[in-house]
Amino acid sequence: MTEGNSIEYFYKYKLNENFKERGDQISIAGLILEKDKWNFFNGRQRNLEVYIRTKKNPNGILDFQEVHKIKGEIVSDTEKNYNFIPEHYTRDALCCMKRSELLEICDAYMIDSVNKVDKYLIQRIIDIQNEITKIREFSKENDPVSEELTEENAVRLFFENYGV
Repeated sequence: MTEGNSIEYFYKYKLNENFKERGDQISIAGLILEKDKWNFFNGRQRNLEVYIRTKKNPNGILDFQEVHKIKGEIVSDTEKNYNFIPEHYTRDALCCMKRSELLEICDAYMIDSVNKVDKYLIQRIIDIQNEITKIREFSKENDPVSEELTEENAVRLFFENYGV
């Protein structure tokens, strides 16, 4: 997720389908959050970070969006990132991408992109893709009878066991 200047961005949080308690709202750290209704904040709510659904925390009960105030564009969206599985890219393809495209992939792989140059981000993406490939190959070698591990399941396995 990107770090934003709170003057340029606002932040939205809502309870997602993982919230199974009675009722449609909960109080976390003194903030009332509702299911299926976005709660807006001018600053990032650090005390809510541990509750956000990510690939490392698939049972998180909150979805999060960072939105540019003037452009209205969503800069970061945990619901989209949680379900987004990037394809495998070559180094050349990554080098030809715009930074905004690299940041989408970084968000999907949960790579911290704040104050990082493109060269570093590209290397981290390649490292993670190589680990995911190793997981798929290991699965294929050790259980050749079962179906091939899908890319989505390999990515989820990576985050469950290794993280970034």
